[in-house]
Amino acid sequence: MIDAGRPAGPASAGHWDAAYGRGERLWGDEPSEIGLLAAERLAEWSLPRDARRLLDIGCGYGRDVRHLHECLGLEVLGIDQSAQGIALAGELSAGIPRVRFECRNFTEPGSWGSGEYGAVLAAQVYHVLRPGDRRLLRETIARVLAPGGYLFLSTLSVHDPEHHGKGEPVPGEEGSFVDKMYLHLSTGPELEGEFDFLRLLSLEEHEFDEPRADGAVHHHVLWLLVAQKAAAPGA
Repeated sequence: MIDAGRPAGPASAGHWDAAYGRGERLWGDEPSEIGLLAAERLAEWSLPRDARRLLDIGCGYGRDVRHLHECLGLEVLGIDQSAQGIALAGELSAGIPRVRFECRNFTEPGSWGSGEYGAVLAAQVYHVLRPGDRRLLRETIARVLAPGGYLFLSTLSVHDPEHHGKGEPVPGEEGSFVDKMYLHLSTGPELEGEFDFLRLLSLEEHEFDEPRADGAVHHHVLWLLVAQKAAAPGA
């Protein structure tokens, strides 16, 4: 399962708490594909002057948080609803300045300010969310991104060979299946429409081999979406 260990749906919390509680780093310590892209692009671009902080939604055990901080030297907050994942992230990041982790869910009402972050990362979270939670994630991103800030999001494509068409189709939800867990596989036009509140900078299908800590290798196709919130008038 492609980094679904970065849980964002209540149904997966217990499973991943158990895995993280055993100290498992299922995808090793290297950053995700969108984490690599975010570090590369943000090294070239300027973040909003008053929002030079990054947020990783569904950070798991913090591999992207650590990578982004190491590459950019910025303050990074990682959030995840798995208490065990956050505990492991804290252990692996002990002593690293300006890196924080919080056990919290992006769906919690009233838990977010507005325009606090110059960039938001959401790596392999979107496809484990039911439609209502996908909407809440989009609303959270729209709220917490500063004017001129960037979104980096990865999610499974309908062309993913590991998961497409496997399990039971979800009635009324094209591209959604339930096998061991719920997954929604997206098309490019679908993502363009769902994130039309941002200016789309790039949307590319990315094919890669994902090594697992147990020695297995999964072949995946992801969408890598990069978008920007409109700058404040006069900025």
